[in-house]
Amino acid sequence: MTGLIAYILIAAGAWRVFEKMGREGWEGIIPFYSTFVLFEELYGSGWKILLFLIPFYNIYVAIKFNIDIAREFNLHGAYGIGLLFLPVVCYPLLGFGDAVYKDGSFARTGDNPVSRGLENLSDHASRAKDSSRANDAIERIRQLDDLRKNGIITDEEFERKKTELLNRI
Repeated sequence: MTGLIAYILIAAGAWRVFEKMGREGWEGIIPFYSTFVLFEELYGSGWKILLFLIPFYNIYVAIKFNIDIAREFNLHGAYGIGLLFLPVVCYPLLGFGDAVYKDGSFARTGDNPVSRGLENLSDHASRAKDSSRANDAIERIRQLDDLRKNGIITDEEFERKKTELLNRI
């Protein structure tokens, strides 16, 4: 019974997490497929999920993967450790909390004309946001470069994602 309750909590949180990412909620509750989709979102290729098959290296991949999920929602890397070891608590908090996905569509995360209008009222806030976006893009490019150096992504994937990030600034 406890296992069923834990599964329901994780599934509900994962459903909302995927919706925040601009994906279909059901994609978050299908075993293996949900991880494939997350790899596709984070690293540009779902097939990188095969890195989990490499003994010992898969431990590093699991930790980095969860930390990257947390960072994509503007959360500290320690939250990613929580996603790994306490998914029954962290996924519902991530899904139903205030965290917003950086690279995802804002269609389901509360973006609307009123909130956009309020953001544009202050030039200072707008400049701070642009600066933050630039810093986020720079940090993301550094992370992608680390992935490229470690052989997790190809040079072509790195260049494509870097161009996308720079175009968003």
